[in-house]
Amino acid sequence: MGIESMLVDRNDPAATLNALSGFRLPEDDRGLRLRVGILTADALAATGLADSARATLSALLEQFPGNQRIEAKMAELR
Repeated sequence: MGIESMLVDRNDPAATLNALSGFRLPEDDRGLRLRVGILTADALAATGLADSARATLSALLEQFPGNQRIEAKMAELR
């Protein structure tokens, strides 16, 4: 939640991406993987890297097929 606050509350996508780069994600926590992936895509999009955000979301869709949150984020980036 602290990392998410960097983007949502402070509007600092660069700091968000930097913090996420050092974040260790447990393999067995699907919910956290989804949350971190969407946060990463949001931060990438906020820095103007829409292609990277779409690639991140595409990779998430492979892990979570049919997920409506991911599909909605993809639609936002089109």
